Amino acid sequence: MPFDRDSGLVFDERTIPLPRCRHGNKHNKGFVAPIRPASDGPRSLVDMAKNTLFRNLRKLDHTALQYLPRSMIEQLWTWITDSACDSLHAWQVFARTGIFDKKCSRREMILCMKPECLMDIASSPEMSWLTNLTLGSVDMDMNSALSISQIPNIRTIHIRACQSGIYRSPFTNRLLRSWAADATHRGAMSQLEMIFIEDQPEITTQALWYLSAFPKLRMFTVRNCRINAQLNESRSEKLISARQRFAWNLNSPYVSQLLCCREMIRGISPYAPGVVARTRS
Repeated sequence: MPFDRDSGLVFDERTIPLPRCRHGNKHNKGFVAPIRPASDGPRSLVDMAKNTLFRNLRKLDHTALQYLPRSMIEQLWTWITDSACDSLHAWQVFARTGIFDKKCSRREMILCMKPECLMDIASSPEMSWLTNLTLGSVDMDMNSALSISQIPNIRTIHIRACQSGIYRSPFTNRLLRSWAADATHRGAMSQLEMIFIEDQPEITTQALWYLSAFPKLRMFTVRNCRINAQLNESRSEKLISARQRFAWNLNSPYVSQLLCCREMIRGISPYAPGVVARTRS
């Protein structure tokens, strides 16, 4: 019970449970679900140990694990991964124990796609890993779309069609030009390997001007965009002229060919006709 040191009074305290925030998934992970919610009685010591571990993962140091048996370390790591609490810091701590291979991947689902809800995730240490970004029906303005270039180590960008049709898409040639400027002057998107854009009517052949700014870009794919209609009439002549006119041409050390095909490359997408720009492997 709370005790007031000034008056000497003891107050009775009652806790009222409140609904969790629906935005983000950080409230839905890292804690063991109680066996009997909203009821009195003893708790499991194992559940209490798990929750204590999850709350103090940022303070965990490899010296705390050096005298533990291997089986216990493996059990701790299993608890962490099963509860989706694995992070870059936790992986670095457990990697020094030698219990698993140092190659590790992690997938995280974002429940709220509002840009203000993505700030914590975009600036978290987990973004030190290579990031695959997929954007669908998102109410995003141009400033939020421009800030995508600030995400470190982004590897692929997949811009999907808006399902509802009520959002105005900010993905235009101007956006690609701004990303290219950030890549040229600030070294942004240095790990970007693939751009896949579909159902964006503002993407034209002008977008090919800006692709050379991304040093590791290996594939640029568009589907049902305006660029498809521009290159659909006379494919061979249009492609040759595109190679000669735009900066992303065969003289670039990263580019080998520009293809306009009816079937997307297997393993990338089973969709219908598209324009694919491929780079040297």
